[in-house]
Amino acid sequence: MLQRIDLRGMSGELSDHLPRPVVPSDGPVDAVREILTAVRERGDAAIREFTVRFDGVRVVDPRVPVTDLVAALDRVSPDVRAALEAAAASIEAYHRAQLPSDVRVERPGVSIVGMHRAVERVGCYVPGGRAVYPSTVLMTAVPARVAGVAEVVVMVPPGPDGKVPDVTLAAAAVAGVDEVLAIGG
Repeated sequence: MLQRIDLRGMSGELSDHLPRPVVPSDGPVDAVREILTAVRERGDAAIREFTVRFDGVRVVDPRVPVTDLVAALDRVSPDVRAALEAAAASIEAYHRAQLPSDVRVERPGVSIVGMHRAVERVGCYVPGGRAVYPSTVLMTAVPARVAGVAEVVVMVPPGPDGKVPDVTLAAAAVAGVDEVLAIGG
């Protein structure tokens, strides 16, 4: 709901008269802090525990072998594979057109250079569970690759069988993802 604020006749800083958002200090924020602390302290053991808790699945190793990505690409129908490849090509073309150029300004005695560099590693979260979202794989991993990210990792909740759906793995293969982890919830 929008609220009209009449600032006519107000003196002082504008920020003194505007409502401030309330930042929760408990509830979800505390829950996330606890999860991060547990993973930081206990690593993969904590991840396995949270996968049971949130996804209802016990996984021995959340890492999906890269060979499973290639195999999934062969298992999806040719129409689905073609659609994934066409979508990836369109996403790549769009993001290549957005790539910024480095800027150089020369003045007497001064040289200023603005450079854009990709981060080294990125994690892409792909929702899962009741539905599959191969488009999210493409819309996150392909732009990362275009930007020059060296390593792209996808996290996706496993299904009830503990596996990631073939169409999601196929999208990861098309996008050139380095690693898929069956975690999330």
